[in-house]
Amino acid sequence: QATIRKRIEFVTHFIKILEQRSKFYRAYEFSDNFSPFFHPIFVNAEALTCTKVEFAEALSAEGIGVNSHYGCVISAWEFAKPHMSDSFFAANAMQMRDTSFNLFLHEAYAEKEATDIVDAIVKLERYYKAC
Repeated sequence: QATIRKRIEFVTHFIKILEQRSKFYRAYEFSDNFSPFFHPIFVNAEALTCTKVEFAEALSAEGIGVNSHYGCVISAWEFAKPHMSDSFFAANAMQMRDTSFNLFLHEAYAEKEATDIVDAIVKLERYYKAC
């Protein structure tokens, strides 16, 4: 439980800093009932000169652990379709996947890491900002 509590404390602090400093990103609405291993960050791609994946990969190059494109939306897997009981398509999951990247979390993250991550996001926002 201590591990989960530390991650929740980090995410809560990270969201506050991100909302104060970022112009083009917003964090996923977070609940204290979550047991987070990663945290989605939504991208306003129209405000940037790069894609969500390019931005996330640049963030990774800055040393920030992210998953640039979540690949586990089963209804999008062609090989799984013949095994599904119906033709359900997870539209909400696809939209979330296509408009966000995931920040990996660790229970040792604290205020310094939150600030470092937001600093890197703001740096890249300035670099990729659309006119």
